Amino acid sequence: MKYRYDPVIAAQIANYVYYVSPVKGADVEIKKLDPAAASNPLLFPTPEIVAKQHTFEALSDALETSLNALYSDLSGT
Repeated sequence: MKYRYDPVIAAQIANYVYYVSPVKGADVEIKKLDPAAASNPLLFPTPEIVAKQHTFEALSDALETSLNALYSDLSGT
């Protein structure tokens, strides 16, 4: 995993798969590969977009067990 978190490698991966990279510095490195990708907010969201993001609540073990049981009943698995 350390290899993939190198900004140079992460930039190459982001440029290939065209997907958001969580690696700091990948946006700087990708400019060398594809300047258009470096400014694409779908790959590297702007601070304004990041400010609008929401995180999901982590479920307690009891709630996750309960929800899994309900899903199993519904899906028949």
